[in-house]
Amino acid sequence: MVDSQGASILYLFLLTRRKAAELGAIITWAGFSATSLETIAQMQEANGLFDGWAKKTQLYMLHGKNDKLVPLSRSRAPMDALEVYRARGQGFAAL
Repeated sequence: MVDSQGASILYLFLLTRRKAAELGAIITWAGFSATSLETIAQMQEANGLFDGWAKKTQLYMLHGKNDKLVPLSRSRAPMDALEVYRARGQGFAAL
């Protein structure tokens, strides 16, 4: 379980490292992504992550509606991007 900065790091780890498959679940709150999708794609390529490589890891993203430090829109953006990866069979099993 991690907060906003930790969530940013975990999203990146989950999408770019096979080792993340060993995690059972990730729970984040007030998370955001500090890494562009282009950079994530480059890291995936550098780590040999092609085609479907879904993990059994479950990802739970929590966020308050009235968060003044990390607006809800900052969490929705990585959620939408992560869902695209999940639909392609990449990254994790459930969002």
